[in-house]
Amino acid sequence: MNSSDTRPYKQDESKSKTEMDLDTVMRRLEIIVGSDKQVDIVRWLGVNLSSINNWKRRGTVPYKAIVEALLARNISLDSFFAPSNSLHAPEALLLHETLSYHGKSVEAEKSDERTRILHASRASSAFLKRHGIEENNDTLAQCVELWLYDDGELMSEKRFQETAISLLKRMESVTSEA
Repeated sequence: MNSSDTRPYKQDESKSKTEMDLDTVMRRLEIIVGSDKQVDIVRWLGVNLSSINNWKRRGTVPYKAIVEALLARNISLDSFFAPSNSLHAPEALLLHETLSYHGKSVEAEKSDERTRILHASRASSAFLKRHGIEENNDTLAQCVELWLYDDGELMSEKRFQETAISLLKRMESVTSEA
């Protein structure tokens, strides 16, 4: 194996698209390590030199050693294992990680959001009744959206209320005409 090898990483056709063969893995490791010497590669992976012969004999790929070495050096697993794919992180996982970082659980965040929406609905319903505006899905949804924008701060300002009332009444009349 030679690190100046510019051949594309051609998968063994008998392997699945998600599985890498040892030759492909070794070529990719040569590039990252900057050496085609097995001793440098195993040192980088933190394994014994005899490991390479074992992998070849067994026809296995040292995924665990590779993942640990990549993560220890903050190298993207995606770039190593799926260089031609544009992978994404699931939103649920990103949300969980973000909330965990800030010391909240996903359940607590969902509960907080649910509480905000319920509060916004009650406040919006009261606002519509207080100003004589028919409460329907459209007017309530608009009020809730406005309330959620800044937790009701804007809705408490007189000039904003007047504008919102005017728009909601127009919306109400258009809805009743239809």
